Amino acid sequence: MLIAAPALAQTPPARSAEWTTRCDDSLIDQRQKMCVMVQRLTMNNQPNVHFLVILVKSGQVLRVVAPLGVLLAPGVAVKIDGQDFGGMPFARCLKNGCVAEMDLDDRLLRKLKAGKGANFVIYGQPNQPVNVPVSLNGFTKGYEALP
Repeated sequence: MLIAAPALAQTPPARSAEWTTRCDDSLIDQRQKMCVMVQRLTMNNQPNVHFLVILVKSGQVLRVVAPLGVLLAPGVAVKIDGQDFGGMPFARCLKNGCVAEMDLDDRLLRKLKAGKGANFVIYGQPNQPVNVPVSLNGFTKGYEALP
């Protein structure tokens, strides 16, 4: 699951093109749901190595989970349709990967909705970027469907 703590209840995931949306009851306030939109990508044709792009609408956060072993200092560079949107610092590493986050401000959200593709850049070795292409097909529909 994408939330650090186990969920109490979960709605079935819904698909919007390349994106999956799901809601879980929050452990903080059981009357509230934590809803996210996710795109899961397999890295280097290895079925157990994934890169996750997660959007948390209620918190206005864009989050990625990169495979373990990435260089942490450079963080994750974000480009949408070739336009640089800055970097995401890594906040922590968990057993399934390292988490980086950035605020989902209006400018970034508009670009994600209008864009065709995003590119997230991580580093496995110094001076050797790994480009992770992410489709934005279905992004707007999925985002609008989130509560």
